[in-house]
Amino acid sequence: MFRQVTSELRGCPSPRPPERRREFRAPVTGPVVVTPCEQRDGTRGEPFVGRAADVSASGVAVLCGAPMEIGRSFVLYLPSREGEPRVARYTVRNCRAEDADFFRVGAELDDGVTAVS
Repeated sequence: MFRQVTSELRGCPSPRPPERRREFRAPVTGPVVVTPCEQRDGTRGEPFVGRAADVSASGVAVLCGAPMEIGRSFVLYLPSREGEPRVARYTVRNCRAEDADFFRVGAELDDGVTAVS
């Protein structure tokens, strides 16, 4: 899935400091749909459009217009050439202000979940 996603989102190379991550992260750009999962209190977030920033085999970074709570799960809909989006569930691991308009949300693919329907 990683290779397909990186080839389907347009690459956007940018200089970065040396990585300390376990896996290679490919810089990408493109719209994605984010649907926050149900909270303990039963509330579910409204779907919104974000922009993919980078992706790896086990995680993703998404630029969002509002912060997301660490530990919150969400379903990410990634575009595909076949027309049907690729769907996977992630959990927010970090969130920081990128600039005045966007937050960079770093998320990890949920264990054992490669896709959801």
